[in-house]
Order: sequence, then structure tokens, then C-alpha cells
Amino acid sequence: MIKGFDDAILGMKEGEEKQFSIAPADAYGEHDPTLVQKVPREIFPQDAELVPGLLFEAGLPTGEKVPATITDVQGGIVSVDLNHPLAGKKLNFKIKVSVITSS
Repeated sequence: MIKGFDDAILGMKEGEEKQFSIAPADAYGEHDPTLVQKVPREIFPQDAELVPGLLFEAGLPTGEKVPATITDVQGGIVSVDLNHPLAGKKLNFKIKVSVITSS
């Protein structure tokens, strides 16, 4: 869970309802323009249909996989946004605690 969500529900009781918003800093962070990269088309599978808005999983040199979004395709160059899709967005929630169990 994101920290802002945990903080918002802490102390809620069974049956309680709550509506709240979480700022980007307490959710997935601000959108970082340095994480938008231009890469050669040939790093993608030859038969892949690359269109803006396409979500895919990118492998980092560390072996970690992160969500990525294609933002533009110009000839042999593909712009890829490595920010989380919800980065820079305010998240709005309306929740109700139905049951609380102990582990």
C-alpha cells in the first residue's frame, strides 16, 4: 500500500466510512521529466504495434521491472515514460471498513 493510504485509514473502526485525497508526494510521487527517455525502435519486438498510451513492463539494468508507457513514436525513435502511470496525480478515495480481523 502507498504510505498516504495507510496513514488515512489508520485508526478507522468497523463500519466507518471515509472520503479522502492523497497528494502525489504521499502516493506515487511527482512526474519526473528525466524518466521520459527516447529509445531506438529496434529494442522492441519487430512485430510489436507501438502506439502512444501503450503500457508495458520495462526491464532495468538492475533486473527490476517497472511499468512504462509509450508517449510518442517518430520513425525509428520511441519515447518511453518510466514514471508510474499515477505519478503526479492526486488520488481520491471513498472507502468503508466492512470487517476488521486480527492475524
